[in-house]
Formats: sequence, C-alpha cells, structure tokens
Amino acid sequence: MLSLRWEILIIFIPRFLYVGLSISQAYLIQDAVRFVQGSDKPGSISTGYGLIGAFAFVYIGLAVGFGISNSQF
Repeated sequence: MLSLRWEILIIFIPRFLYVGLSISQAYLIQDAVRFVQGSDKPGSISTGYGLIGAFAFVYIGLAVGFGISNSQF
C-alpha cells in the first residue's frame, strides 16, 4: 500500500507544477506590463532582468511539467 502512495504522488507533482505555473502566468504578465509602462525608474534594469528570468522559469517549467505528465501514461 505504501508503494501505491508514491506512484500517486509521482503522478500529481508534475500536474501541480503545471497548474501553479499556469496561474502564475497572469501575475507575471501583469508585472511585465507595469514594467513597460514605467521603465524609467531607478533599478529598472535589474527588474527587467528579473522578469526575463521569471518568464524563462515559468515557460520552461510549463514545458517540463507538461512533458513529464504526458509521458507517464
């Protein structure tokens, strides 16, 4: 019975990752729009680099989560 718990957990982790990153896309796009509207503030270069990293993390995570969850069936 213990091994069945691990199998169920392995199935749901990529799906939770995918759902969480899909929800975070809306907030990330909202922050990107705010950045573009007022990019002349001090420290905006580091904020821009942070947004680039966040977009890379979200979209790579979505691809990996989707790939892993679809390859298990």
